[in-house]
Amino acid sequence: MAALRRLGFVDGPAKGSSHQSMHRPRPEGGHDTVSVVMGEKEVPAGTLDGILLTGNVALTEFLDAAK
Repeated sequence: MAALRRLGFVDGPAKGSSHQSMHRPRPEGGHDTVSVVMGEKEVPAGTLDGILLTGNVALTEFLDAAK
């Protein structure tokens, strides 16, 4: 979640779920939205792929932000 925040994502409204919704505005309008499982230390590879795909984030961009 910290890497996503560094990429401009902000926390969405909390709804008492085990997932956290995050979003960031797009320069051309609209926004990207992702849903992240809370409390997991390691995110499975397939789940990470899905988060990056729905958030329009390249793997290299994410890895740079995660450093």
